[in-house]
Amino acid sequence: MKRFLVLAFVVFLGGLAASAQPARSTRPKADVAPLVEGPAHAGSTVRLALKVSVPEGLHTQSNKPRDPLLIPTTLGIEAPSGVTAEEIVWPPPIDLKQVVGDTPLSVFEREFLIGVKLSLAPTTAPGDLHVAGKLRYQACDINLCYPPATADVDWVVHVVPAKAAARPDRAVAVVFSGIAFGTGEKPGIETAKAPVPSPVATPPSRDDASLLDDFVVASTDGGYMSTSKFLTFIRNAEAGVKPRGMFEGRGPVAILLLVLIGGLALNLTPGPDMLYVTARSVSDGRRAGIVAALGIGAGTLVHITALALGLAALLAAVPLAYDVLRIAGAVYLLVIGVQLLLRPRSSSTTMALSPASHKTIFAQAVVTNVLNPKVALFFLAFLPQFVDPAAGPAVAQIVLLGLLFDVQGTAVNIAVALLASGTTRRLRTNVRAVSLLQRLTGAIFVALGAKLAVAANR
Repeated sequence: MKRFLVLAFVVFLGGLAASAQPARSTRPKADVAPLVEGPAHAGSTVRLALKVSVPEGLHTQSNKPRDPLLIPTTLGIEAPSGVTAEEIVWPPPIDLKQVVGDTPLSVFEREFLIGVKLSLAPTTAPGDLHVAGKLRYQACDINLCYPPATADVDWVVHVVPAKAAARPDRAVAVVFSGIAFGTGEKPGIETAKAPVPSPVATPPSRDDASLLDDFVVASTDGGYMSTSKFLTFIRNAEAGVKPRGMFEGRGPVAILLLVLIGGLALNLTPGPDMLYVTARSVSDGRRAGIVAALGIGAGTLVHITALALGLAALLAAVPLAYDVLRIAGAVYLLVIGVQLLLRPRSSSTTMALSPASHKTIFAQAVVTNVLNPKVALFFLAFLPQFVDPAAGPAVAQIVLLGLLFDVQGTAVNIAVALLASGTTRRLRTNVRAVSLLQRLTGAIFVALGAKLAVAANR
C-alpha cells in the first residue's frame, strides 16, 4: 500500500509538471511552410499555398470568428511590381467548445492550408520572384485564447521563359488538389506606406513610465466575460459605480453564520466522503468510522492549504493536472475495493474476520479525500465568495473559513459513523454477516472509483 501511495504521488507531480509546461507559453508560435505549385510563365497565373501548424492541443481563430472581440486570422500579400493577388482561399472552420462560454469558437484545425492565386504581368522577367506575406493569427485552446502573433512568409516563384515547360510539381500536387481554388475572396494587398509628415510642433516628451502616473484604476474584475457583461463593466467603471461583493460590508459575524449555515447544508448532502465513513462504520464498527471521519478531515486540511497556496486554481486551469489527480484517486479506490472483495472468507464459525487497522483506515481516508479533485474545485468555488476585502488578508480569511467548514464536516461524519455502526451492531457479531458487510464495503469503493474515473472534468 505504501508503494502505491508513493507511486500515485509521483504520477500526480509528474502530471503537474507536464501540464504546466505549455501553460508557460503566453504566445504560441505557429510553423508556416510556403508552397508553390510549380514554375510559371509571364502573363499567366500561379497558385501558392501556406501550410500552418500550431502546437498540439491548440487551434487558431478562423478568418471570421463569431465573437467580434477575438482576433481573426489574416494573410496579407506584399505583391511586387507586376504581380496581382487574385484570391485567397480559406479552409472550412470547425467548432471549438471552451470550458467557459456557451457559444463555441469558430476555429481552424491544428494544421490547415491557405490557398493564394496570383497573376503575373506579361512583362515579368524570367528568374526567381519573391512574394512576401504576413500571417496574423490568434491561438486558442479549450481554456483560453492567447495574444495574437505574426509570422513572416516568403514564396519563391520560378518564372521561366515562354518556350520553357511549366509543369506543376508532383510533390505538392496532392496538397493543391485539396484547396478549393475559385471559391476564395479578394485578399488584402500590403503596399509600401507613404511617409508620414512630421508634425509642425510636438509637446515635450515624457519618460514612458511616468505616463502611468496619469492613469486611475476605476474598477477591476477577472475571468472570462461575455460581450454584454464586459460592456456593462466598462460603463460602470466610467460612471464610478464600484462593484460590491456579495458579502462585502456585512461584518464577520454575519459572514461566519452564512458559512456555517451553508456549510451545514453541504456537509449533510451525501457524497463520497460520507459513503466512505458509512462503509467503514458498517464493516469495521464505530471506532473505525470515527477514525475514517478524522482522516477525511485531515485530507480536507490539505485542500484548504492548496487553496491558500493557489494550487486549487492550477487544477481548474490545467485540465491535465485535474485528470491525473482524478485517475490516481479512482485507481486508489478501485484497489481498496478489489482487495476487500477478494479477501478470503473464514471457514470457522467462531472466528470473525479481522478488521482493518485504524492506522490503515485513517491513511485510506486521507488519500481518498486528497486524490478527489472535485473537493479542491469545490473549495475554490465556495470559500472565496465569503472573503471580505475590508476584513483583512484574503488568505487568512480563506484558511479560517476552511477550518470552520472542516470542523463542521468532521462532526457530521462522526455523527454518521455513530449512527451507521449502531444500526449494524448485531450484524457484526455474525461471521457471515461481517464477510458480507466487508464485501459490500468493497463494492462501494469500486463504485466510487468507477464514478470518479468516468467523471467529467468539471
